[in-house]
Amino acid sequence: MELDYYEKFDIHYPNDSIFCLKKFMKNELIKLSLEIDKIIEKSTDVNLSNLEYVINISGKTLILKYGERSKGIEKINENIYECILTKEEYIEMKEMLLHYEIEKSVTYYWLYDVGAEIEFLLSESGKW
Repeated sequence: MELDYYEKFDIHYPNDSIFCLKKFMKNELIKLSLEIDKIIEKSTDVNLSNLEYVINISGKTLILKYGERSKGIEKINENIYECILTKEEYIEMKEMLLHYEIEKSVTYYWLYDVGAEIEFLLSESGKW
């Protein structure tokens, strides 16, 4: 599984960027869903960039965190970002991961919908 970051990908939305999980296998989606369980059950932070099965293409650190209200992905400093979502939204994210494993016709999922400038994409090809 690769974690990539697309910055300024569309001239019509110059402030928008995307973190993308791509080039993954079924077993990696299962492992990631287990990591999301840690957030849902124990409010434990998960650093995607440090997971042994994630190749960090961009060199940017992305930390998944629980929050009382969803903010999406926010830039903390030049190379560190946090994704703050409620437990309900992490449950929805986990369902998308598990559905992607089963449904081969799905090409991509936006992993949250909170109106943030940085989106979070799950796409085996890295395209949407």
